[in-house]
Amino acid sequence: MEITVSVDSLSPVKDAVINVFGISQGPKYAIDLSRSYTMDAGIENVSFNYKVPNCNETACIPPGSYKIYADLSKGGRPLARAEAAVSITGNKTSPAERKVALSILTDKDVYNGGDAVVIVLEAVSATEVSGALVKVSGPKSASSRFADERRMDLLSGMNNMTFSYQMPACTSCSGLAAGSYPVNADIFLNGRILARASKDVFVNA
Repeated sequence: MEITVSVDSLSPVKDAVINVFGISQGPKYAIDLSRSYTMDAGIENVSFNYKVPNCNETACIPPGSYKIYADLSKGGRPLARAEAAVSITGNKTSPAERKVALSILTDKDVYNGGDAVVIVLEAVSATEVSGALVKVSGPKSASSRFADERRMDLLSGMNNMTFSYQMPACTSCSGLAAGSYPVNADIFLNGRILARASKDVFVNA
């Protein structure tokens, strides 16, 4: 999309800023383009280029009419505003599907104080997924909590991820009472949950 802003100024204006924004179908679709500009007297055209995004893992821009705005300012003070309507056609109406099946394995089902906890995630992905965010959390107390996260590229098929955690040497004095606790895992892509799993483990006092 090429956006042309026509500016008609009676006198030169130094260090003006032209900001183009719009397609306000939520913040996911917002255009936010700005440029410092020195205007001469008379009519001048300033061009901006914007690529309309295709469907991705989180959203699509539905076909329809949208507004684009252009603001002209200097030193934070608005000088002028213009707007125009555009139509988006021919875009898909559903996000690309990413199917991921997630399961959690732990090296033991019962842990004592001081034990090392090994958590293995098995993620079976229907497609390749780049830049997924994997978050894992486990038993927590007032003074101790296991939580870890990392970026990973998932391959199509089976993917294994290993996380480790050290139980407090004295679980009861750390505020971790004996009982069953969940180990949770989530896989996110662009803020959307692709997969979630949980498994309970028992902690001895």
